[in-house]
Amino acid sequence: MIVMGIVMTVSILINILLIWYIFNLLKKFFFISNNVEDLSDTLTGLVEHLDQVHSLETFYGEPVLQGLLRHTRDVVEEVGQYMAIYEVVEEGDKPEVEEEEQEEQEIDE
Repeated sequence: MIVMGIVMTVSILINILLIWYIFNLLKKFFFISNNVEDLSDTLTGLVEHLDQVHSLETFYGEPVLQGLLRHTRDVVEEVGQYMAIYEVVEEGDKPEVEEEEQEEQEIDE
């Protein structure tokens, strides 16, 4: 009887520890997911800006800018692959807490 009590207590403690660990992993995973999305948006803006500069008459056809554009597009594609891995929450499915934080940020601006 005493052995069963000890085994049950150890089992409960291990389960509590695992739940805590999984919770912390999920928090980190969502943090990474959100940051990869922000990084992708920033890089997309960079590509658009470089396209605008490259299309100017002064810089059109400049080989250095063409190489920079190609390299930036490659980086955007690679970040897109990571986004596909880490993308768990779709735009419409974000938790209400994030929506409230976004509203607060918009009010502060």
